[in-house]
Parts: sequence; C-alpha cells; structure tokens
Amino acid sequence: YAAFKVAQSGRHMPYWGGVGNARQWPGNAIGAGIPVDRNPQVGDVAITMGGYYGHAMHVEAVNGRMVTVSQYNFVAGAYSMMTVSADNSALGAMQFIHFP
Repeated sequence: YAAFKVAQSGRHMPYWGGVGNARQWPGNAIGAGIPVDRNPQVGDVAITMGGYYGHAMHVEAVNGRMVTVSQYNFVAGAYSMMTVSADNSALGAMQFIHFP
C-alpha cells in the first residue's frame, strides 16, 4: 500500500517497493540515497520496527509530533487511518522516508 501511494503521487518508488518487509525499507532507502529521519512530512512513508516485519504507512497529515497515517493490513486485510505520536505510539518510534 505505501509503495503504491508513493508511486501514485508521481514520486519515484525504487524497485524494492513492495518487496521484502517494512523493516528493510529504511536501510534500502539510505542505500539508494533517499533521506530517512524522525521528522515527519506529508507524503512520507512512516516505518515502525515493531513485530517481525515492521509496518509501512503513508503520512497524510502532520500536526507537531502527531501524525495521521493511512495504511493497509494494520488490521489484517483492511484499510485504515489513525493519528499517532511519531515518538511514542503503540507502534513504537517511527522513521520517515522522504521519497523525492
């Protein structure tokens, strides 16, 4: 889902989009020269490292350190949105990939 949202917005989604798991995305992005940090921006892909696979989400809105994300499979097989802290959510601290 997150890879689709990046591509749908007209930004470049590298070949690894949709391949592997969310835990691999920050390292893949850094390796491709794509900035990764803890500062959310609308349109970023937010990554959490919780669980075996991690989780990738699309950033829809930012209000300070609160981030509204859209996602698929947070609840198995379902689309959802939620607003969480970028720092201390139940999902854990997030990393944000700033696709060009």
